[in-house]
Amino acid sequence: IEFMVQYAVLRWASEHPDLTTDSSNIGLLDKLAALGLLEGDAAARLAAIYQKMRALSHRKALAGEKALIGAAELADERAAVVDIWRRLMRVN
Repeated sequence: IEFMVQYAVLRWASEHPDLTTDSSNIGLLDKLAALGLLEGDAAARLAAIYQKMRALSHRKALAGEKALIGAAELADERAAVVDIWRRLMRVN
């Protein structure tokens, strides 16, 4: 998700300089959504998934566990990110 946000900023910053005034992923996703640069609800979906992933990672760390998220965890979210990635990068 972070790479997609960075890519989007690089892709559209010359046309939308306001994208260079924020460094947070959530803030940038909000700007990308407001500008209509990501298809449909992709920005909102990515923001929600990013927040869910970070929350899970933090809970694990606070519980003394490794903050890694297993392949089976967040499977639906992973599929959604892959779908948005393919659309953003125009990959079949």
